[in-house]
Amino acid sequence: MNQLLTPLILLVGVATLAESLSTGAPQLVCSAGPDFLQPRHNVEPQSTTPSYKITSTCEITNNTITVTIEMHKKKKEGYRGFLIAGVDNSDRAEMLGTFTPPGTDDEYQVQSCGGAGYATHINNSKKKYDLSLNWIVPREAFGKKVCFRTVIVKRKDKWWNMDVVPCCEIPNEISS
Repeated sequence: MNQLLTPLILLVGVATLAESLSTGAPQLVCSAGPDFLQPRHNVEPQSTTPSYKITSTCEITNNTITVTIEMHKKKKEGYRGFLIAGVDNSDRAEMLGTFTPPGTDDEYQVQSCGGAGYATHINNSKKKYDLSLNWIVPREAFGKKVCFRTVIVKRKDKWWNMDVVPCCEIPNEISS
């Protein structure tokens, strides 16, 4: 009897792990060090130019900055996942701010990393649309240059580290 249960338990465990990894970047990405804001896909990021473009407006409206993931119009091949977070440009190892919570029709989620947060996908289905997110400017970002570290995943074995262009100079004061 035990010989039959062991493979079943192992199979259920593997299925659960695969299911949880498809629901967005885990909070392990919050860890300091070389794995900060990196997926755990066990492959190196691509060094080729991706067919995606990440932009930020750097215009502060109602204490938020809009960040957009755009697909090049020539290649609507889609992406399966993403991870994006605001970071202090001085060392790019400190996460700042968070994103506004998604609406009911949005296909992203906001995860917490201490006092900051990152946005990530909610499933690994192919996304063939542009996505705009609003980043909330925190007080600790005032007077700093903030960049958005981004990972775009086409497949588990094909992903890119991308910098959002441009980085945003946050003024010392923001009027509401």
